[in-house]
Amino acid sequence: MEISKPDISPNLTASNITTTSIALSWSAPNGNAIGYRVEAIGNPSKNLTVNTLFTEITGLVPGSNYTLRIIALAADNVTEGEAEAISRFTKPDIVVNLTAENITTTSIALSWSAPNGNAIGYRVEAIGNPSKNLTVNTLFTEITGLVPGSNYTLRIIALAADNVTEGDAVTISRFTKPDIAVNLTAENITTTSIALSWSAPNGNAIGYRVEAIGNPSKNLTVNTLFTEITGLVPGSNYTLQIIALAADNVTEGDAVTITIFTKPDIAPNLTASNITTTSIALSWSAPNGNAIGYRVEAIGNPSKNLTVNTLFTEITGLVPGSNYTLRIIALAADNVTEGEAEAISRFTKPDIVVNLTAENITTTSIALSWSAPNGNAIGYRVEAIGNPSNNLTVNTLFTEITGLVPGSNYTLRIIALAADNVTEGDAVTISRFTSNLKILH
Repeated sequence: MEISKPDISPNLTASNITTTSIALSWSAPNGNAIGYRVEAIGNPSKNLTVNTLFTEITGLVPGSNYTLRIIALAADNVTEGEAEAISRFTKPDIVVNLTAENITTTSIALSWSAPNGNAIGYRVEAIGNPSKNLTVNTLFTEITGLVPGSNYTLRIIALAADNVTEGDAVTISRFTKPDIAVNLTAENITTTSIALSWSAPNGNAIGYRVEAIGNPSKNLTVNTLFTEITGLVPGSNYTLQIIALAADNVTEGDAVTITIFTKPDIAPNLTASNITTTSIALSWSAPNGNAIGYRVEAIGNPSKNLTVNTLFTEITGLVPGSNYTLRIIALAADNVTEGEAEAISRFTKPDIVVNLTAENITTTSIALSWSAPNGNAIGYRVEAIGNPSNNLTVNTLFTEITGLVPGSNYTLRIIALAADNVTEGDAVTISRFTSNLKILH
């Protein structure tokens, strides 16, 4: 008895497709069938026989194309119907070793290893603001056009050769580097502190790492666009860096840098000595911190200005009997940054009077006249040293000393006085006798 061929099994459907399996279902054919031969033709091919209207084919290769056939079997298990066939790809497997490198402010380079099985290409996604999406057939790519300091979820999805069937995504999260802060400015520089301000970088930044590199170095983190670095050493050089931080507090931008000196401290213990008519010797102690030298000023008429790298100097070329404000200003190693001045005021010694003359000598008086000294004098101390001595102060170029003893010797001294009425010049001296009394007969 001849057995007729079974009819085609209709409604063949593939579902629950994974990387290594495909679930199939179908409807019973018109007529009779005792079972079904199921084929997955590919590499590798699979072949099984079932007596149900569904099955799962396993052991397939990820990302591979399979022709799936259902053939109804007659009761003799030999006679077969025509095949019902569809074609499907298994899902590609996930890529491995996804790595982000060469991260810049606007780009991230990605590389990965090929998945197990087959893949014709890869869909690359950077999910953020803005998001980016591209397809490549290499194991690496660079995503560009990103926003500095922003978080991106980076996904690699393997594609089967139909360019439709996709594997599961492998995902990592990375921040782009923040951009550099702009307009970094140092202000309010003191001996131990520097105030800094800057403008926010392009893109995003959650905060800023602030560094003062020197001795000692300082490091702090702020979420403002300004700060003050304290605890620095006077007269010292500091490299000041502002580094923008992404929201992970790990990813850093490049540093923007300026170099600044703190102000040197005041040079203490300023002392004037060896004051002459035209010169004043100065000495002082080194300031706290650092100083490369000192600017020395004598402010008066004329003023003098010199720079030394010692703790002493002599200012010359001054005018006798003149007042000078003497200032010592410590200099930092840049020869520009200056500390506050330590100042004292002193007069040079008045010069000696000239042309001292005694005249109109009587028994009890001597008239004196003289010419003004070179430079300045506010007055004159006049001394007649003898028995008795006389002492007076005048602001004229002449005077008369009275109350002397007839026939006595007197040393006559004229000492010019500076305007402080304290600083004196050297004395000009002459010696004279008063006249004797005449004896009347």
